[in-house]
Amino acid sequence: MVIESKGMLLSTKEASERLDVSARRVRELAAKGTLESVGDGSRLYVTEESVRRFQSRIRRPGRLFSPRIAFAALYVLSGEEPGWLKAAEKYRLKRKLCMMDVPRLLELCSRRASTHDFWCRDSRLNRVSQSIRISSATGGLAEKFDLTESANVEGYIPEEVLPDLITWAKLRSDFRPTNVRLHVTSFTPPGEGHMPIGVCAADLTESLDVRERSAGERMIGRLLERFKQVIAAKE
Repeated sequence: MVIESKGMLLSTKEASERLDVSARRVRELAAKGTLESVGDGSRLYVTEESVRRFQSRIRRPGRLFSPRIAFAALYVLSGEEPGWLKAAEKYRLKRKLCMMDVPRLLELCSRRASTHDFWCRDSRLNRVSQSIRISSATGGLAEKFDLTESANVEGYIPEEVLPDLITWAKLRSDFRPTNVRLHVTSFTPPGEGHMPIGVCAADLTESLDVRERSAGERMIGRLLERFKQVIAAKE
């Protein structure tokens, strides 16, 4: 059986040895979309590239941001107002952002959602994109990152809505190549339209594509630097 994938594939045993975790943990990470996986009957394989990416993000001591705080941080960097935060929370968050570098920011915001990849018929892609808050480099957003626009769809959806979307759109997690990436979250910021540029950039930094990942990291770096300059000018 031919398995379509980007790069070398590792068995769950090989991945568990590299990550120093159990095979069960590898399967959990694959189910969450943290590790890119493909199936071959009853066997599960993960891409070597996604294992390397996960290794580079093994977190330092300290609590990660909850989804509502993670989104707030990325909204603030985008110049958007996180209206769901109290004034004291917003003040503390801004002080923390002033002391962060890009890797730490991305690490703290990494639990804003779980990621799931699906295959969808092309005829249903437009409706799927209208049912989520698009992000990353979906559609016209690609231009903001100097990337080439593709037909793939990526965005955010509340966890309680996911089952219905999978059903009516007939999304398949066992088909490759996938063309829909959903970020499933327990907290969805209020609003319509695409996600702010900071959220889009953070999503791109998790891409397995080198160009997309680099574009996301550059944008996050610019946003964070601009934010620090604005805060410094006010003090």
